[in-house]
Amino acid sequence: MKVVSYACQVKELGIQNLLALRGDPPKGQDNFTAVEGGFACALDLVKYIRSKHGDYFGIAVSGCTIESLKYMSGTAHLHAGS
Repeated sequence: MKVVSYACQVKELGIQNLLALRGDPPKGQDNFTAVEGGFACALDLVKYIRSKHGDYFGIAVSGCTIESLKYMSGTAHLHAGS
């Protein structure tokens, strides 16, 4: 798995802060689908890195709340009061 190799390389360089991102769907696709053996979300990636390297890395993530997704999709008004 590439992430194992990358984490080991940056650890050897003394880097301790990482930003874990799931990524966007490929161009032309509306939805993200994890590849076989891949990570469905940044949390899965963080858990994996922690299982291999403990608390060595400080790991930041970028996320979006359900309410933000509703707003960005223009459906926030449909969910008011829910």
